[in-house]
Amino acid sequence: FMIKSIANLATSSSNTYLQLRYGGVADMNGNKILNSQILQVRYFKQDTTPPEIIEFSLDLITDTISFTFSEIVRVSSFNTESFSIIPTPGLSGATLSLAHYTGSNGDYVITASLSAEDILQLKLNPSLATTTLDTYLTAESNAVTDIQGNYLVRIPASNPLQASSVIFDTNPSTVVSFAFDLNRGSITLTFDDVIVSSTLRGSSLVLQDAATRTTSLRLSDSTHTNSSDGYVITIYIVLEGLNAIKADLFLATNLNNTYITVGADFVRDSNGQDITPISDDNSIRAAFCSHV
Repeated sequence: FMIKSIANLATSSSNTYLQLRYGGVADMNGNKILNSQILQVRYFKQDTTPPEIIEFSLDLITDTISFTFSEIVRVSSFNTESFSIIPTPGLSGATLSLAHYTGSNGDYVITASLSAEDILQLKLNPSLATTTLDTYLTAESNAVTDIQGNYLVRIPASNPLQASSVIFDTNPSTVVSFAFDLNRGSITLTFDDVIVSSTLRGSSLVLQDAATRTTSLRLSDSTHTNSSDGYVITIYIVLEGLNAIKADLFLATNLNNTYITVGADFVRDSNGQDITPISDDNSIRAAFCSHV
């Protein structure tokens, strides 16, 4: 391990030397050897054994995937687009496009962050990456090399590697910001996790004038959306609601009087869970407000 982790050491006969130090070995009478001459290797055999992924784990709370290798690898050679997660051998699944990764040359483990696209693919497929039973890895040989430049042993879809651990995301999704646009008659909400737009219940959202409201408007269940499932949903307020907002001179005319509260059943996340509710005394202010 130590030899492989040191650059330009024992990679060929030209940088492989040996010296026996005093006391390193003794003769039959117990006499310790003196420091020997520094000797160059006579026969050098290059490391040609390719590295393998021996296990991997998936964490959908931290949105990371960790790979453990059979030997130390060159982290700088890591290819983020050489992996897929599939539900069972032989089937297709989610081709990953991993974001940043951590590790250093000489490590056995590399941990990479899932990209937003990766998370959508995994969380919106109810038959994929829910337990170790439906989480398998494929990898191309160019995914990484060892210190000597040997490419990874390929993991094909016909014989994938099963996850050693899958941490399922049970945390409820939370609204992190919203924008109000009266010109379009819309409210756009951004969440910290994937939500399913078809589960929208408009009447669970209240538009109000302050963190603790003095005037407000509860949207109707006729409020609709055309958004795809994901982190952002844009909802459209019905005409009656728009007229009520326009008639109220103290509601949603600027950032300082544009707040929302939402009930837990406003929309559900990809796991079918309610979101984190926002109460009247903890409402959030718009990040953007456009008024006619």
